[in-house]
Amino acid sequence: MSRKLVWLHHVLWILLWFLLQNQYGQMIEDSRTAYPSNLQRDVAIKAVHGQITRYDYAKETIQFKTDGGEHWLIVKIPASDFEKMMCTDNEGTVTIDINEAQWTATKNPNVFDYDRYLYANHFEGRYTYEAFIPDTQKAHGVLGFRNRVYIALHNLELPQLSSILTALFFGEATALSTYETYRALGVLHLFTISGLHFGVLYIMFNRLFCIGDIRIRRLLTAIVMLLFYLLIGGGVASLRALLMAGYTVVAGFVKRPVDRLNMMIFINMIIMLLMPRVILTAAYALSFYAYIGVAYILPKFNRFMSPYAEKMVKNKVVNFFIQYIAVQIYLIPITLYVFQTFNLYSFIANALLIPVYGFLMPILTAYFFMFAAFPNTAIVLWIGKMLNAVLGFMEAIVAHLPIKTVTFYGIQSIDIFCLLMLFFIFTAVTALKQYRHHRNRVLYLLIQILLLASLTAEWHHRLDDSLKITTIDVGHGDSSLIEYKGLTVLVDSGTAYANVYTYLLSNHISHIDYLVISHRHDDHIGGVAMIAKNLKIDAVICLSDVQDMIESEGMLCRILPSSGKIVYKDLTLTYDYALSSSDPNNNGTLMLLTQGDFNAVFTGDLSGNTLNQFDLPNDIDLLKVPHHGSATGYDKSFFENHHIDVAVVSQNRRYNMPSSEVIEAYQRGGTTLYSTYNDGNIQFTVSDHKMHIKTYLGNRDSRVFDD
Repeated sequence: MSRKLVWLHHVLWILLWFLLQNQYGQMIEDSRTAYPSNLQRDVAIKAVHGQITRYDYAKETIQFKTDGGEHWLIVKIPASDFEKMMCTDNEGTVTIDINEAQWTATKNPNVFDYDRYLYANHFEGRYTYEAFIPDTQKAHGVLGFRNRVYIALHNLELPQLSSILTALFFGEATALSTYETYRALGVLHLFTISGLHFGVLYIMFNRLFCIGDIRIRRLLTAIVMLLFYLLIGGGVASLRALLMAGYTVVAGFVKRPVDRLNMMIFINMIIMLLMPRVILTAAYALSFYAYIGVAYILPKFNRFMSPYAEKMVKNKVVNFFIQYIAVQIYLIPITLYVFQTFNLYSFIANALLIPVYGFLMPILTAYFFMFAAFPNTAIVLWIGKMLNAVLGFMEAIVAHLPIKTVTFYGIQSIDIFCLLMLFFIFTAVTALKQYRHHRNRVLYLLIQILLLASLTAEWHHRLDDSLKITTIDVGHGDSSLIEYKGLTVLVDSGTAYANVYTYLLSNHISHIDYLVISHRHDDHIGGVAMIAKNLKIDAVICLSDVQDMIESEGMLCRILPSSGKIVYKDLTLTYDYALSSSDPNNNGTLMLLTQGDFNAVFTGDLSGNTLNQFDLPNDIDLLKVPHHGSATGYDKSFFENHHIDVAVVSQNRRYNMPSSEVIEAYQRGGTTLYSTYNDGNIQFTVSDHKMHIKTYLGNRDSRVFDD
């Protein structure tokens, strides 16, 4: 294998990754600077001609390519219009609001970023559907054929077979009757077209084409895979598998041996040149990383094992499980990096189900081709009934599997640390067996030690005793996380869609000492149900109307009095409430945090006038701006009596906040103002009588303020 090719690949990958990361961040900043959240944008309906390049049947969205070459995602298409579009020409005119705000998703570390997903998949915009007028009323081409097959499958009166085929070949996994069970077991990837399925397809057709010349056999197999790829419209993993099949065919015709790692690097470079942004996706990382494990690491592991377990490895069943476990251990670091989780039981479930569906995959693929070509013939329907019965029996068994999901979250957990140590030992021992020269052994061990140290850096970082206050970006809503020497306090939870629960897990929070709910509005309380269902909450601070909601949901939490004081070491939380029969925003809880000379105030949606009812210090180091920066949260007398060093607004574009009047008032008072719309997730760290501010977006990470 050429060392120059390896170095070129690594340099290209690193440069692209940093360039794209920087480009994405700059794009978000420019977009939000050009269109402030409090700027009302006029509706500008525009008709744009182009063609539909892909249908997402599960989400009822389309990918649209304009005549100018821009790729858009069109969302919120009514079900009736979506069905009509599937039966008409893919070329036509789509009507959208061209002034619709772009790149407005929440920005938090270690959680899914929808804007980044769109960017990585080469979309230039996401627009809400208004109308679509096709050039002709007759569907044609590959997409037209694909839509006809999808409609025929949905009309097929064989529920198990229909749901499995639509999940496998059209990405509609939610159609599975055992979807929740598969999701809990961590095996949904078996029902998403990937490199695994293309590998099975390659083996199947390579054996079906009984032609003496292996080159012709591989060529025919590659052609079938190309047709299959065009039909099902697979992602980057499918493209990788297709290009590998083509590489094998070309190598056969030029009579060159196929080096698997060399092939992978060459194809990776092609994909990076054709679709550079795709390297930012999780699917890309997992696909290529898994292939390295199967094609390169696994053979070395087998050679290492053979002297010690020769008889055991010769048993095919035992050999499969040994190899599977080896690959899964190899995948632990990338799984932790991408998903921040490691599901131990999915490890077992995959080992049990992969062989079963590996056996069924060729049969289902062959049937899919038969059904696509001859959907209404008697023999196809008869075979379908047999398969439906088998799949029904299997789904009944899966639905009653006793395995429950146990997931370790975050590398703070000692379990994850042990798993990383296991990975280190596995790779180090394999390397020591492989490398004969002392210098190579030492070098490899140093690389592994650096890898282990980098993966556990966050684990050690969590031992920091500084006071941390994080304003979580939840869009239009509130949620603040307080962490101090083992104490965890969550103030509000955003909406259910903000998914604060996922943020807490991905940032190593599995237990909440106190949950403070300011008032009963969905943008403050919407995420409570999911958090209470999955995390342990010791006590809740709220008013009686919120308590009624908590009890009606069956949440088992200790409810503290509506006003009081909590003392934890040198940290004090003082909370009180206001009542109003006319304004529900003023029917809420306020909390004051003090630690030494530092204080922070969490206001919920209380009006500025109501704030004067509370006994607050004249100098406020950190203020959560009331009511998302609305004019109702501003009161002149409060500003005259209090000096505020730093204030943070939690909002997005939904209601055109914060008010210009409020912004000007804070600026006149010398307050430094942050907002989740402009800065994303904001973390305030208090130590040594200073407050360090780190924002997820922007260039103000190094700002320091004295108490």
